[in-house]
Amino acid sequence: SEDINAGQAIDRAGVLMGLGFPCGKEMEALCADKNIDTPKPKISVKGLNCNFSGLENLAKKLYLESGDKALVSLYCFDFVGQTLKKLTENLREKYCQIPIIYAGGVMSNKRIKAVLSTFKDTFFAEPEFSSDNASGVALLCRNKYLNKYNGEI
Repeated sequence: SEDINAGQAIDRAGVLMGLGFPCGKEMEALCADKNIDTPKPKISVKGLNCNFSGLENLAKKLYLESGDKALVSLYCFDFVGQTLKKLTENLREKYCQIPIIYAGGVMSNKRIKAVLSTFKDTFFAEPEFSSDNASGVALLCRNKYLNKYNGEI
């Protein structure tokens, strides 16, 4: 992202709606069993870069117009999912079929994960390693280190 990350955008939308911080889990619970049509997300992706800061303003506008927390939550997840989908398509175009590992708190969202699971050779960190992207990165570094030194520390 060239500005804020996806988790920040989701949290800002959730706080705007009066939800507890961090907001992702509560937002996911609000819309878990909902099948609501949301406005088409106006994503911003150029090559392998994206912007999430616009999501905050779009979510605010939608919330002020509708007052519907489930609708806004779905919109936020759709926005992030479509942004990551486009980034993945662009990544595949540039680097062909390299494996992709998704990690971080946002990647534990079932709706976003469903959008990205359609790609071949994509993997998701287990939820216990997705509460913070640092956990996923640390695990990858550990595995690379152990493989390089044949498991000897």
